[in-house]
Amino acid sequence: MLYVNVNAMKSGIYKGLLDRLNNVDIDSNLKYIPEEDKLFYKDVELDTLNEVAEDLKSYDIAILHGFGSGKTIRNLRNKFKRTFIIVFETNFSLLKLLLSEKDLSDILTDKNTLIVPLSYNYKDEIDKLLGSLTMKLLWADVYQYSIAGYEKVDFYNLDEIKEYTRRFLAAFYINRSTLLHKSEIITENSIKNTLSFLRGGPLRLFVKNKFENKPAIIVASGPSLMKNIDKLKGLKDKALVIAADSVLGTLNEFGIKPDIVCGVDYNPINIEKYKTILKDKKKSDFIYIHTAAVYHQIPKIFKKSVVECHSLSLSDLYGEIFGDFNDVSLPSNAVTHTAIAVAYYLRANPIIFVGQDWAFTGGLDHAKGVSVEVDLPKQLHWVRGNYQDKVPTDHAMYTGLKLVEDIIKVLSPKGFKFINATEGGAYIEGAELLTLEDVQKKYLKDNVDKTVFEINNSSDYDKIISKTEQILGGIEQIIRKSKDALKMAKDVLDKWKINKDENQIRKRVNKINAINDEITFDEIFISAVQNFFFKDFFYFNREEIDIEGQSVEDRINQAIKYFKLIREKSILSRKHIKNLLDILKLEYEFKKDADRFLKKKEKVVNLLKLYVEFKDIYTGIELVDRAIEIYKDSADLYYWKGKLCSLNRFMHKETLESFQKAIEINPDHKKAKFDYKVEQNMVASHLLLAKRALDNKDFIDAKRLVLRALDYEPENEEAKKWFDVVEEMSKVSKDIKRQNLLYAQLSLEGDIFDEYKKAIDFVKKEQLDKAFDILVELYDKYGSFGDIPFLLGSIYIDRKELDKAEKYLKEAVELIPYQPLVYLALGKLYLMKENYYAAKENLEKAINMNPDLKPGILDTLGNLYYEFGEYEKAFRAFEEFLQYSDDKIKTLTKIALCYKEMGMINKYNTLMDKIKPISSSN
Repeated sequence: MLYVNVNAMKSGIYKGLLDRLNNVDIDSNLKYIPEEDKLFYKDVELDTLNEVAEDLKSYDIAILHGFGSGKTIRNLRNKFKRTFIIVFETNFSLLKLLLSEKDLSDILTDKNTLIVPLSYNYKDEIDKLLGSLTMKLLWADVYQYSIAGYEKVDFYNLDEIKEYTRRFLAAFYINRSTLLHKSEIITENSIKNTLSFLRGGPLRLFVKNKFENKPAIIVASGPSLMKNIDKLKGLKDKALVIAADSVLGTLNEFGIKPDIVCGVDYNPINIEKYKTILKDKKKSDFIYIHTAAVYHQIPKIFKKSVVECHSLSLSDLYGEIFGDFNDVSLPSNAVTHTAIAVAYYLRANPIIFVGQDWAFTGGLDHAKGVSVEVDLPKQLHWVRGNYQDKVPTDHAMYTGLKLVEDIIKVLSPKGFKFINATEGGAYIEGAELLTLEDVQKKYLKDNVDKTVFEINNSSDYDKIISKTEQILGGIEQIIRKSKDALKMAKDVLDKWKINKDENQIRKRVNKINAINDEITFDEIFISAVQNFFFKDFFYFNREEIDIEGQSVEDRINQAIKYFKLIREKSILSRKHIKNLLDILKLEYEFKKDADRFLKKKEKVVNLLKLYVEFKDIYTGIELVDRAIEIYKDSADLYYWKGKLCSLNRFMHKETLESFQKAIEINPDHKKAKFDYKVEQNMVASHLLLAKRALDNKDFIDAKRLVLRALDYEPENEEAKKWFDVVEEMSKVSKDIKRQNLLYAQLSLEGDIFDEYKKAIDFVKKEQLDKAFDILVELYDKYGSFGDIPFLLGSIYIDRKELDKAEKYLKEAVELIPYQPLVYLALGKLYLMKENYYAAKENLEKAINMNPDLKPGILDTLGNLYYEFGEYEKAFRAFEEFLQYSDDKIKTLTKIALCYKEMGMINKYNTLMDKIKPISSSN
């Protein structure tokens, strides 16, 4: 290899690569022509097209697949001076050939270019590399390019490596996008969830009690769960049951109590998943394991809440109190990933998935009974299914699925076995596919001891208060430093404007830069300020990185802007940390000597205010009830009890009673009077919001709002009526989308779809026996596609097998309730079964939904009305049918008979007199 290249590698980060290249033979398939600067692999010329279209920013990262001849790398660097470039290469022989023939020392010594040689274990190497660039990736956008010709060579698996890289980045950028839009909610949750350290501790402390080599079942809320829910009930004692929070309602409905509940969602709407617990109006006995970011009200409805700490999260600063936790760090962006981490940290094995669809199985979004209903997406991905060729998913679920596969890839070599007992949904690579019945026979034979999960609430107030004081002190220092740096920067700007002498300002600029570094790399600043207001710092940092061409004055102004931002956001963060410190100190004082604390009413009220702020309902109610025993005529205490009760809509009655009592004691209590009116209007305000949602055709949100109104007042008649309307509209909307999705899925099945089209053609040609044979086979796999049971039911009517026809048509009406032909078929069926009331009901539905069906229905419907003594309805039906009737005399006679039954004898006689001559002549 050329001396300049060897020398560059010896003195830099490529010393290890140099050692490897020394032992590589040059592949005879490679040929480099120095005078033309051309590189060939076999008959393929590499690196011919070397322009990059995008206008890359200095904060971006460019990933080049292939080293090529170095031309594209150089062109990219010349065009984008400060963009970070990563070069992946799998052919070590190619690198040695180029380094032997061409001076590439400029690339090897460029601090913003990184050459990464990939081996057969490239996935792990990419993971480690990109994982080490977390801070850089936080601000960067990443673009992938491939060297021309690499799509044709056999030594670089271009599509696979690009896709693997994209998958890693997709998960990272979903998390970054979440921070960009929700960082304030997430960090506020993290601060207010610090109380979990006192009510269960960090996950690392909890897992000291192992569950080694005992099975764990992770239950999620995918649609396929309903196939296994009954079996699951019988397996409760055979395995550790870890439930995703979204499945709580379903499990409760079937009387299944999980051992552990996991939660991760930061959104306030997430509280909907815990309705079954809120209804009990007391803390749950379940062990609750959550990420620091979970919506902060939720951990406080459990007696024992265990928090999972993450790096760069405020909670991780507290995690340090409990000692190091040296274990594999698993990726996570969904509750399933947290559940898997819990099972792994407990050393449970095997880890069994139930209800982990990661797809819209059967066109459904969740299992029955799940609290948070969602709509079907417009953008779909089609992936391999467990029991079907293709199943539909969306981007978020697809990313979650791939993270599960990544976790399995990490843990399988450590001896952990994963079993997918989800009887539907997407295929999970690396997990053995078994039915739950087979899992039971193979792995769930004996009962397991779960007493290891007894945990005591922590009493480490001193340590946690001390750490909070340290964090608060750190923020105070940041505020002081930013204030000092801001003053210096303004002074520097004034001096620069006067004399434009860089030497005169250099010393102060160095001081400002030193303060900048002290703050920027401070872990308290990162966790408690920067991550809190991530969006503001994200866009500022992009400006800061992209400074090429800025004048000295611009740079000073940029520094002023930065320190203003730091100071402003640190002051806001300080308020939240101060509230945390106050609640910790007051609660600790109460715990140490409750009687003494209760004598200080002002402190009691202050703690109650903080319990409301932290949404700690039941702890607050316990305190206020004890205080009311002492201060029976305190309007303020009743007011704060009302505020606490108002945090649980199932305590609407208790809320109103508390506010009423406060007003009764003090008629001038303005806050109580105001909040009492607000609480009184909860149902009305929810219904108003539901109407707006309906106007926007957002049926799912409208339904959610009406349900919430009914939670406040279950017997409210107006809310009940609204629910019936919204439920119907929501169901029809989702049913239509679901059937469209199932049709799209069927159309992807190739031969199966061809069979379906054949069946339809046979139906059109009235060759029903041939159609029947195909439809029966299709039904087993695609019975959720409403057209199939509808057609089967119709054919069974034709065969006079009426009970079978009824079974299939009832299924069809559940699946496609918006299809009038189903009701028409049911009407015909019930006429044949002589169930005339059901026939009338279904024919009415058909005609109401599609008036074009009147010619074939009105006469029959008129006959039914007549038989049931509904003569006015019969009259209107026959009168309207007259225009379609082929036998006008017969229809007029029926109209005349209706006149007679309605007591309109004159009209009956007149009409009969007109009919008789015509009838006689015929």
